[in-house]
Amino acid sequence: MAERFDAGLVTDDMSPSAVLKKVNMIIADYSRYHANASKAGQTLQQENSADVLYKTLAE
Repeated sequence: MAERFDAGLVTDDMSPSAVLKKVNMIIADYSRYHANASKAGQTLQQENSADVLYKTLAE
């Protein structure tokens, strides 16, 4: 989700210094990540709604 929607950062390095670096990067551009996460939530709700499933099955 973080990568798909640019709503966060991903890391394979779970060392405290690497995680802190990612957290600081998010804090530095928090408004962008927040906006993207909000858009992601809306998109995921639409993609996973019962209405979409119903329309898909009805075709």
